[in-house]
Amino acid sequence: MSETSSCLVTKLSHYVPLSDLDRERLAKLEKAERAFAARQEIYQGGDENRNLYVVKGVVAELSR
Repeated sequence: MSETSSCLVTKLSHYVPLSDLDRERLAKLEKAERAFAARQEIYQGGDENRNLYVVKGVVAELSR
């Protein structure tokens, strides 16, 4: 699998060495993409979080 095919693999590989299996598993996490509307809240602090969010091509706003 090409490293550039996954945003998560590309970014994470700058910080830790990744095996081919690591790259494959991380890339699979990005297969279920979801789109969110502008200013739509996707997570609120304190909520139980069972998801991994990879923001692609837009600016995310963090607030408290």
